[in-house]
Amino acid sequence: MKKILEVEDLTIHFTLYNEKVHALRDINFHLFEKETLGIVGESGCGKSVLTQSLVKLLPSPPVQYVKGKIFFQKTNLLTQPTKKLCPYRGNEIAYIFQNPMTSLNPTIKIGKQILEAIKKDRSKEKVIKLLKAVEIKNPEERFHQYPHELSGGQKQRIMIAIAIAMNPKILIADEPTTALDITIQAQIMSLLMKIQKKMNMSIIFISHDLKLVSNISDRILVIYGGEIMEEGSSEDIINHPKHPYTKLLLQSIPSIEDQKEQLTTIIGTPPDLIKIEEKCIFSDRCPYAQKICFQKKPKYYFFKKNQKAACWLYKEEK
Repeated sequence: MKKILEVEDLTIHFTLYNEKVHALRDINFHLFEKETLGIVGESGCGKSVLTQSLVKLLPSPPVQYVKGKIFFQKTNLLTQPTKKLCPYRGNEIAYIFQNPMTSLNPTIKIGKQILEAIKKDRSKEKVIKLLKAVEIKNPEERFHQYPHELSGGQKQRIMIAIAIAMNPKILIADEPTTALDITIQAQIMSLLMKIQKKMNMSIIFISHDLKLVSNISDRILVIYGGEIMEEGSSEDIINHPKHPYTKLLLQSIPSIEDQKEQLTTIIGTPPDLIKIEEKCIFSDRCPYAQKICFQKKPKYYFFKKNQKAACWLYKEEK
């Protein structure tokens, strides 16, 4: 398969109250054409920072792009000035932001908001076509309505319609099912898969729900504290996890088959991203931590089918 996106050694800092926050460190990954890549991790780990940095949506300052390369079809987006990034934003790489309840402008009708996302051939007919594509019932009526007249699921469909208006090659879905009930979540996920197949686009799907991501993704990145802990196929991540953090995430998922009195929890607190040390970022919370974990940052150990994990547990195996 052909790679449509490649990220190399991406490192990003924030300046917060005159202190440096190490938001992302040495991020490397790629995305194939027509592939769904899941990005998983707890809140604050850097998932949204990573995806918003792909077209430099994060304001600089306070954001500092320290180093790295972001290649979209052989063009390094990280070196492009803002004006030259405009053709990529929304056209080639589109974004579905979190929380559809607040993402739409409450004072503008739905039809007009979708029209604003269309750069050429703007017409009511095209908007109606988009509304039908995202399975909105009574699209002619919805065209003239305001956001408050729609349900949460309908608002998310509108956000998807806006995102796909220019036929992007990459669609980034940042927790698109947040605040939706389980039935609507399933409908939105099914809709995204239908759209991907019809439009032949790649999807980057962000979530804190590892099980949900595994159901729709070809590959998964597991992120903790601004670093990639593990990468592999969805099957390998779920059935053969290597990194302790990935294993603990899976153990914390409730199951109707295995009834536990108490769910597994990850002891401790997330790392302080201001005071970064040259050690394993997960060492303070890891039940398998060794002496070397507190002294040196682990390298990646590779397994079959391109699965990799940054963990010293495997140093004796290689």
